Amino acid sequence: MGRESRKISGGLPATVTNQTGALGKIVTWVSQAYIDLQNEKSDWDWLQDFCEGSLLSGQASYQAVDFQIDRFGYWITGSDPSTGSELVTLQDNALDRSDEQPIRFVPFNRFRTTYQRGANADQVGRPTRYSTNKGRLIFWPAPDRAFTVRVPYRKSPQVLTLNDDIPEMPEHHHMAIVWRALATLAVHDERFGPFSEWLRKHRLADANLRGETLPDIKLGNALV
Repeated sequence: MGRESRKISGGLPATVTNQTGALGKIVTWVSQAYIDLQNEKSDWDWLQDFCEGSLLSGQASYQAVDFQIDRFGYWITGSDPSTGSELVTLQDNALDRSDEQPIRFVPFNRFRTTYQRGANADQVGRPTRYSTNKGRLIFWPAPDRAFTVRVPYRKSPQVLTLNDDIPEMPEHHHMAIVWRALATLAVHDERFGPFSEWLRKHRLADANLRGETLPDIKLGNALV
C-alpha cells in the first residue's frame, strides 16, 4: 500500500510498529481495512473452522475456551443448507466413530422453556438437543458420561499487528485489502483525484474475492 499510495518515498519501512505520520496512517488503514473486510460477510470460507470438544458428565453448558478455541466469533448452528444434515454431532467416548450422530439445534427461547424447566431440567443421558446463548453451547439432556462433540464455528477477525502477520484470506486476493485501504485513506485525506480509481479496483477485487470464497447461491424449492 505504501508504494500505491504515493505518500512515501524511498524504501518501505522495516517495521509496522510505532509508525507516525503518513506511515502511521498506512499501517492503521491496512489493519482496519482487513478487519472491515472480514466483518463484511459472515460466511467467508477462510474464517470457518470446527472443533472437537469434550463433554463432561453432569455439565450441560460450555464456552469456547472449554474447547481450547483462541479466536472465537460464534457457533455455526442448525443444518447444512445443501444437505439438510445437522452440523453438530456427538459421539460416545467409549465407542468408535461409528457412534457419531447429529444432534438437533433448538433456538434458545424455545430451548429454555422446553428443556430448562420442570422435570426436564434435571434429566441426564445422551444429549439429543443443543442451543446457544451469549457464546455458550448448551446441551440437553445433561451428559451422563463423556462424549465428544464436533461443532463448526466462525473465527473472530484476524488483526494484523506484527511485521510477520500474514492475512489468512487467500494470498492471491491480498490486494483486496490494499485497494480497500487506499480508498478509505483517500477519503480520509480528501484526495479525490485517485479515489475513483482506487474505489474501482477495490470493488473489482471484492467481487473476485466473493466469487471464490463465498458459498454458491442455490435456488430454493418452488413455493407452490
